Amino acid sequence: MLKLAHFKNLNIFLMYAGSLPFILLSAAVVSDLSVLPYLGSTINLLAIYGLVIGSFLAGVHWGQYLASNTKGSIKLLLTSNIVAISLWIVYATLPIKHYLVVLIFVFITLLLIDLKLYNEQKLEHLYCLSRVIVTTIVVLSLGVSLYVHV
Repeated sequence: MLKLAHFKNLNIFLMYAGSLPFILLSAAVVSDLSVLPYLGSTINLLAIYGLVIGSFLAGVHWGQYLASNTKGSIKLLLTSNIVAISLWIVYATLPIKHYLVVLIFVFITLLLIDLKLYNEQKLEHLYCLSRVIVTTIVVLSLGVSLYVHV
């Protein structure tokens, strides 16, 4: 029978696994592999994956708002929607190099929201520590890709 601890470990494992496409796509960009067979442009794949993950993390914040007994000092309902919608608008309207800069900013902002929630004792230490590590990996991957692509 699965215990709660197994789900916590799965949660952390999936968080780290979610950073792998950022690492692999960034490595492809750095290696000057501009197109992946059957998939398309590596920089576009990186941008789209970032869009999906950024939207997902904003959705996590919305879920935290809905599940919270005390709504706290962060207006998660508003911030989650603003982040997700803004990210989609920026993706649809800006050149890829500008979008990647915004994406880096969004991932850092989402992490800062989680750290504030941690300080309010609404998130666990292991989760926040993992978020810091994974966000650092993601931001570095995006930054390297942006630097090489520009």
